[in-house]
Amino acid sequence: MNHPRLGEVLPLLLGPEALPPFRGAHEVRWRIISGGAVNLRLRVQARTTHGPQAWFMRLAGADSAALGANASSEALAHAAAASAGLAPELVYTDTVRGLLVTRWWPGRPWTWRQARHGLPAYAALAAGLHALPVPIELAIVDLVQATRHLLADLQQPTTAHTADRLHRLVDDAEHRLGEAAADVSSIVHSDPHGGNVLCSTSGALRFVDFEYAGRGNPVHDLAMFVTSHDLNRDQCLALLEAYNTHRPAPTLLHLQTACQLADTLWLAWTLQVQGGAALEQMPRARRVWTRLAALS
Repeated sequence: MNHPRLGEVLPLLLGPEALPPFRGAHEVRWRIISGGAVNLRLRVQARTTHGPQAWFMRLAGADSAALGANASSEALAHAAAASAGLAPELVYTDTVRGLLVTRWWPGRPWTWRQARHGLPAYAALAAGLHALPVPIELAIVDLVQATRHLLADLQQPTTAHTADRLHRLVDDAEHRLGEAAADVSSIVHSDPHGGNVLCSTSGALRFVDFEYAGRGNPVHDLAMFVTSHDLNRDQCLALLEAYNTHRPAPTLLHLQTACQLADTLWLAWTLQVQGGAALEQMPRARRVWTRLAALS
């Protein structure tokens, strides 16, 4: 992997510039973790005065902020979730440099199949996050405006027609959400697909990657999960029923409208990262377009 920030890694781990968690550590080893679209993600291991330690370290990509990431809200939301046992322990953040270090948590990301079969467990995890007190400094997540921002910044001329179609879908979703769009009562993860849910061998779950977190409407975390894993109507009803055992659940119609917005946002984000030509080759993009075409 040839990431632009790869040259920063060793100074951050060793010597006078080492980050606080790694100062005094020895036998430091690190390896790149795959999965990030724009960020550099590492597992770091070392020996310390407290014995062997392991951490996760993330260096934000240059395009992270332009794609909607908010480092300050990430730190606040992650810290709140970690304090409730819903995320790995947060060890260090530098929001200016886009650095984040957590204690390594012994879990693996959910596979697509595991996520589809883990609806009650995901509902409990999401409801736990949504029930937490909201830090006053947490930025508001407006997925309608976030999608419009991404579409406005598209550079490829060949995506102009695509962008117009997505703008119309965003307008329709905003109209149908109505007053519900103004509900920003909870901490929301905003990118809660299975790859951002770690599962231990005992079945315990933790959220990771709070880059897009903020204060928002809980229905969007349900919708993002639904669209990421192609849940059908019966599975959506099962997810809502499971969520309702912990907190009041939105209606199916509300969830379906939020799913339209989630699909549109995902397409806009992916167009920014991958470009129109690459998008045409992605199986998920074809499934998303099929769902959205059925609405028009």
